[in-house]
Amino acid sequence: MAGGGHGGFGEHKIDPAIERWNHMRENVYRTFKFTPKTARQVTLWGALVPALVGLGAWAANGQLDWAGKQRGQSLYASAPGPQQKEVQEE
Repeated sequence: MAGGGHGGFGEHKIDPAIERWNHMRENVYRTFKFTPKTARQVTLWGALVPALVGLGAWAANGQLDWAGKQRGQSLYASAPGPQQKEVQEE
């Protein structure tokens, strides 16, 4: 039947290692310290990566045109004309 209390077994077993890791993760703000390594990581992921993504978006601005495109058509706004397939005669 439903409910707990079946021989001391709960719905799941508690893993002490996972509980320690969760406690550490939930309380990291209490023990965090800026070191040269963490400062580099914050600079890389907080400034450099978004700047590179923004630079890529700025460079591609206006080059793509998604409106009304069909399969096989180029997404570039100034694409060359359609390519003619050569018919091979045997």
